[in-house]
Amino acid sequence: MPILSHYDELNKYLEYTKTKTQISKTKEYKYIKKIAISIEKDMPALMEALRIIETKVYSFNELNDQAKENAINNIRDLDHDFAEWAVDDCSLFEPIEVLLGKDYSFPLFRNNRKDIYFDIDRDNFLECDKAIEITNDAHFFKWLNIPKRLANKVDYNIHTSNYRNSSTTIEFDKREYFNITDKENITLDLAMNKFESHIEDVLNRIKTDIEYQYSDEGIIDTIEGNDYEFTTNGELI
Repeated sequence: MPILSHYDELNKYLEYTKTKTQISKTKEYKYIKKIAISIEKDMPALMEALRIIETKVYSFNELNDQAKENAINNIRDLDHDFAEWAVDDCSLFEPIEVLLGKDYSFPLFRNNRKDIYFDIDRDNFLECDKAIEITNDAHFFKWLNIPKRLANKVDYNIHTSNYRNSSTTIEFDKREYFNITDKENITLDLAMNKFESHIEDVLNRIKTDIEYQYSDEGIIDTIEGNDYEFTTNGELI
């Protein structure tokens, strides 16, 4: 009988004993002894089939220069989702130059990580309207340089057009019974430009982060952060 079958029998018996409280100690002893004898009989054949390979492992810093280069390339070739890592950041959309005074509370732009699409090559776009949550409208208008009086006249809508490879933008809609002056329209245009420039900055940050993750320095950070170990020639254990 194959050794795995012995173990299957033993496991079935142990499961059986969980539901039966009145079991003869003698019967139990004889049953287990029978299985143990069968396992012992098959053990030499089993040990002969097994081959034990001992390998000395090294941390990255213990490798020589060539092995370190191999290790970096081996880790780089793994199926890392650096793009997903780049957008999985609670401060992804937060403006770098937030100057909103003592009442500011992080984040102003909350990243809920929903439906973020981007391309950092030829198409160069960032769609993130569903991922951005503005947590404080008053601070948001202040960041856009829209005065309170004008802010009371408009509603804003962060959206992405249906055109292919469009980046997320913002538009302002005049509230009913309010008039917008030419000067105020210029202020709103400047606010829209600032928001769109900010989205471009976010896309550039994503690109920079991904490029760093693929760089030697970024790969070494990944290795050390995960305590990876290697063979003497840099193969990942």
